Amino acid sequence: MRTWLAAVFLVAAGPLTAAAAECAATQRLCLAQCDQTYPSRIDDMGHAGCAARCGWESTACSAQRALDDSSAALTRDLTPWLSDQAGRLQRFIDGFRGRGPAEPPRSTPDPDRGIPL
Repeated sequence: MRTWLAAVFLVAAGPLTAAAAECAATQRLCLAQCDQTYPSRIDDMGHAGCAARCGWESTACSAQRALDDSSAALTRDLTPWLSDQAGRLQRFIDGFRGRGPAEPPRSTPDPDRGIPL
């Protein structure tokens, strides 16, 4: 299970690097705007607050991108695996109860298995 989770993480990590670069570029732009709006020698507290907001927005951006990418990877990779595991569990339960494999549904009754007259 750990190997499988590591594989999902590595698959999801590829897009994370591009998202992280985009979020970092947005943060640099925000910090440049802070430098223009609040010169650090004149208004240190305003600049510190603006820089904190930029850091917060960058962190939120990275977290949202990671969540989106991870959700997509988990949906793509985990759903078929869970479906397979549910089928295996059902086959186990059927075997435990002594039932044979289920027959596929038929749209018309089988003439050989009709009610004797």
